[in-house]
Amino acid sequence: MKSDTIDYGIDLGTTNSSIAKLNGKEVEVIENNENQKLTPSAVWISEKNRLFTGQYAKNRLFEDPENAYSKWKPSMGKTDIVYTFAKTGRAMTPEELSSEILKSLRADVKQRKGDDVDAAVITVPADFELHQVDATKKAADLAGIKTCEILQEPIAAAMAYGFLAKGEEGDWMVYDFGGGTFDVAIIRLRSGDLSVVNHGGDANLGGELIDWDIVNSIFVPMLISSYRLNDFNRNNKKWISAFAKMKRAAEDAKIQLSRVDIIPIFIGNLCQDDNGEWITFDHELTRKDIEPLLVPYIERTINKCKDVLQEAKLNPDDIKKIVLVGGPTLTPLLRKLLRERLDIHQEFSIDPLTVVAQGAAIYAASRRIERGSEIKTTEPGILAIELDYKPMGSTPEPLVMGRVVSAEGQENEGYTIEFIERKSQWRSGKISLSDSGTFRLRLRAEEDRRNDYSIEIRNAKGDIIKSEPGEIHYTVGITPRSSLVHSIGVELADQSFLPFLEKGRELPAEVTKTLRTTVELKKGQSGSVVRIPIREGENVKRADRNSPIGIIEIFGNDTPRDLPVRSEVEVKLSIDESRLTNASAWIPSIPDKEFRIKVDLGRKTIDHSELNKKFREEKERLAKIESQYGQITGTSQKKVQEIMQRIRREQLSEDISGKLSDSRRGDREASNQGEERLRALTEYLDEAEMELEWPNIERRTDEFLAATQAIIEQCGGTESQRMEFLSIKDSIKSALLAHDRYTLEAEMEKMGELTRPLLINSFDYLQAIFTELMKSQSKMTNQDAAKRLFMQGKVAVSNRDREGLRMVLAQLVTLLPKEELGGLSTVSF
Repeated sequence: MKSDTIDYGIDLGTTNSSIAKLNGKEVEVIENNENQKLTPSAVWISEKNRLFTGQYAKNRLFEDPENAYSKWKPSMGKTDIVYTFAKTGRAMTPEELSSEILKSLRADVKQRKGDDVDAAVITVPADFELHQVDATKKAADLAGIKTCEILQEPIAAAMAYGFLAKGEEGDWMVYDFGGGTFDVAIIRLRSGDLSVVNHGGDANLGGELIDWDIVNSIFVPMLISSYRLNDFNRNNKKWISAFAKMKRAAEDAKIQLSRVDIIPIFIGNLCQDDNGEWITFDHELTRKDIEPLLVPYIERTINKCKDVLQEAKLNPDDIKKIVLVGGPTLTPLLRKLLRERLDIHQEFSIDPLTVVAQGAAIYAASRRIERGSEIKTTEPGILAIELDYKPMGSTPEPLVMGRVVSAEGQENEGYTIEFIERKSQWRSGKISLSDSGTFRLRLRAEEDRRNDYSIEIRNAKGDIIKSEPGEIHYTVGITPRSSLVHSIGVELADQSFLPFLEKGRELPAEVTKTLRTTVELKKGQSGSVVRIPIREGENVKRADRNSPIGIIEIFGNDTPRDLPVRSEVEVKLSIDESRLTNASAWIPSIPDKEFRIKVDLGRKTIDHSELNKKFREEKERLAKIESQYGQITGTSQKKVQEIMQRIRREQLSEDISGKLSDSRRGDREASNQGEERLRALTEYLDEAEMELEWPNIERRTDEFLAATQAIIEQCGGTESQRMEFLSIKDSIKSALLAHDRYTLEAEMEKMGELTRPLLINSFDYLQAIFTELMKSQSKMTNQDAAKRLFMQGKVAVSNRDREGLRMVLAQLVTLLPKEELGGLSTVSF
């Protein structure tokens, strides 16, 4: 009988991958052909076009580096990246390479367990964006995994500890430092439910970077000082084999130095120098040699941990323990710095290299497979049962509902169903089936093991009738709640971002909001279009800082009538537990037409010259901020100082410069890492600029509150509106004190919504805005359109045409540069 649960969990890692299964209360990590629990994520293609994976392929990374690849995980979802194998000319995408690792893991299970793995839970970093998640699902499909559910790596690790170690309830921090990625998450365990409070991460931060730093900062300078080696760098094809050998030696030495203080390194026949003489590399590497190289990376992870705590409004004292996951967490220096900087009890009792796969297996055991019509295709004389229950839960008395599907013309009168737990022999008692074959009952389950229940269906005579399925299983354990990794929303006309579904929202989720058009849509004209870009991210001021998901387009030739400016558009966004996202728009005046999102999750690598240009611009911003922050005082100055300190401690500018230099020589990994580090610098500088602006924000906010209070008094606000004003005002003051710009913006929006009904019907208010906009006419982006609209506005003013003036204002606002919008960004005309 096919299992009704997914069963297998896979950690598809940057460096290594593993697969596991829950057997009762014990998790088994399936070993491969080499009797190892970890399979290196590497692919090699031979001269005869034969493909190999795992350790055999990893060995070829050093012996035949032009025909072997690993570390492609950060490039998942990038449509312009392929890996070409020199000897055969064969090219593979990151998804195709990942699928080969998944095939290898499936083959290991087939050999060891006899199971065909056609369903699996696959883990991804918490910070993976939608295009990377989508690429992971494609890899699973290519590997023959028909049912694939996605689980965040920190949740998987937390499940392993919560399930196996019986951890006490409370808030935990999962610190996952892998070979290529870093994740941190705050996990909350309450009454058997596990949820993510907040998370952060870096998809291009892992132990791999440390290996290369050992090579470039220690090995290479030693060799250059002793031998003639022209243009000795990792991107020169002449030296690619030598660097591959040094990289492997550095990785092995780093692992050993987590246990010992000194390790000898010997590489015979490393390469030939410029005179054709073979070089033997013989060196003793100490823990003290590599520790200074580790510090900037550990610093980056600690900064992420602090950010995640601050965003969740938590302190280190609120966290009961920090769960350490990944090979680099075995390093003594890392554990020492975490103790000093965070002072949270460290937990590492479960193997940090396989804990993610173990947690994924536990989650897999709780997920049922929807087999659809398979349930009804039973043999003659066997009854099919449609079941509705959870295979895992916190209650020892789970609810089971279902329906027995009888053969055509067969009646259920007198039929009963009973569940019997095999070990304890507990029986549910015979439950009579309804006329339609339905039933409902509660089981009784014991803790600390899997409970196996036989199903007995009897006819009116008491004869047992075979059924499919004939058994079910239930385990008392924690149940995770999936939550949204990044906020998802709409880019507005002023280039701000309106979140529909906020980060941390429990999944599945669906939200509908009403927006208004800012352009006129002409019936029958294909060039007339309303565009609604959908993005994911957290920057509400700059939508372009967030990642695109897709776009909803409404063309004139798809509409039966003209749509004027400010026409209502209902936009619906939904996302399921595996982060499959859908979006659609509906126009109330065209009720029979739905406009759906065109999803484009593919990403392309940013051109090297574009990265350099962006880096130059950000260095100029950095210099400007450094020259300005001495002019402010108080909390804002302190916060800017902290940001500048972070940039220096992480050696961010130097790191980007080095990555871009390697990228120029054709290093694909360096290009990805440089892009990610540049994004981090941009985020730091955005935050610093906001702090520099904070004194002005405080002043403008005070003016706004005074003006709002006057509006309520002068426009006949009710007692209820006055009370709401005071409540929102208190929230705004708290946000100002905490320098919490997101809460401030949300509360300011609430205040705008409070006063808008009072103002929008006031002709004098609209006229005042029109007068102010006239002062900004020269700054508007389309002077011809502005001139035409101002003429229309003057006519509306002279005629005291409130609706006409409102429509003019709605269009004028879209012509203002973002920096000129001010409070108008929250006004809907």
